[in-house]
Amino acid sequence: MDSPSDAADDSADDGNGTVRFDGVSSSARYSEACELIGARLEDPVLTVVLQACPYLKRLLLLGCEGVRSISIELPYLEEWSLEVKHLFMKVEFTGDFEALQPFPEIDFVEFFNSHPKLRKFDIHGAMFAALCQRNSLKHVDPGFVIPCLEEAVVTVRSPLNAEQKISTLESLLKYGKNLRTMVIKILQMKSCHTSADDFFYEICRLRYMNHEKVRIE
Repeated sequence: MDSPSDAADDSADDGNGTVRFDGVSSSARYSEACELIGARLEDPVLTVVLQACPYLKRLLLLGCEGVRSISIELPYLEEWSLEVKHLFMKVEFTGDFEALQPFPEIDFVEFFNSHPKLRKFDIHGAMFAALCQRNSLKHVDPGFVIPCLEEAVVTVRSPLNAEQKISTLESLLKYGKNLRTMVIKILQMKSCHTSADDFFYEICRLRYMNHEKVRIE
């Protein structure tokens, strides 16, 4: 990797939008930030772009024609702003592979305010845990809504912080005014403690109270 003294800002605009890479190297592979603005991209092309930049910390995707669904598996990602209708988020850990850290906290309200066009949201494991922060739901504006969300798929793997996780699931149902379906996937949840049973009971209760929208897999 190039030294910080070789830092570069690589930009391109071919008339179909702007693509900008910014980081510690002139090579896009080692870029820490990527901006795609007004670009015409199909989903497979965008996937290739993101796979080519595994060290991204910041991602901006605005007004990109042709993008309908995006899968993000970037272990260093800290900030993003996306205008997409389908978002799949699967990141288990962040940081150096020799010193893995949980994904940074995600503010629930701020996240959905930043993704007003989101229709389908698929969130997995550690990313869901990052969204389940107690403080982010303490002071919700009475006018807050998730306007376009129609389908949510949530994968849970651990009973840790069960109260916050249930609260987040309830908030998706409460503020997702157009939510039609919520699928809760329970994946390899292992625990010798009764917390796993209690958590599963609460998920079943949530499903019972919202049986027209929620199903468990």
